[in-house]
Amino acid sequence: MTAPISLPRLAEGENRMELKFGDKYGLCTVPWQEVVDFRQGADLPRRWAEAANAQAMSGASGWQKIAPAEQGKPVQVTFRFDAPWGRKFAWAYVVAMVLEGPPNEPAGNATLEWSPDGQEWQLLTERAIANTDAQWDMTIDGEFRVEQGAETVWIRLTSDTGICGVEFYGHLCEQKRDSHPLEITHSWKQGDGEGRFNAPAGATTYTIECGKAAHSHTIEMHVPSVRSK
Repeated sequence: MTAPISLPRLAEGENRMELKFGDKYGLCTVPWQEVVDFRQGADLPRRWAEAANAQAMSGASGWQKIAPAEQGKPVQVTFRFDAPWGRKFAWAYVVAMVLEGPPNEPAGNATLEWSPDGQEWQLLTERAIANTDAQWDMTIDGEFRVEQGAETVWIRLTSDTGICGVEFYGHLCEQKRDSHPLEITHSWKQGDGEGRFNAPAGATTYTIECGKAAHSHTIEMHVPSVRSK
């Protein structure tokens, strides 16, 4: 599928095209996500795998937060994320929300870590926590790859202030299937009529030559029907 806004604008002369496959890393993956439920009434302590100096409390209207049980010490919470049965994570993006610190006090700190086994930890992100008068939630995020794939990953968040959100966006390894010839046809209108170009078979880069005032660019992609086994 192609989003209309992603169609390249054609200009007079040479227009270089590039065909890419896979996700941002060129891997064959499918997205899978889990947003930890911080809504009021959710059993938040049941969702975390480990915690230190942590307590679930009422937060903003209709929501909960994980606050330090003892003030002056950081709160630390570990969440476990499991891929669907028989699948593995190839990479993931994690974003968490923490509360701003009290105004006119030294800035606190927040760290985000990940682990493939819950034992050995790797730092994703570390940043200072703002303490403005607005008292907005602040985000801390990071992205990591699992070179060999992992059925489970652990995310650990440590913060000098309360935690109010954790979202996990994983990408599952997908078996690469046999490729079939992709036929690509470009069509457009220009000053002297219409233009049409068939991309060379198997090419991942090619050039389209356009006349003046090229517009109304369309791309047709076609793969011959494949009989399933």
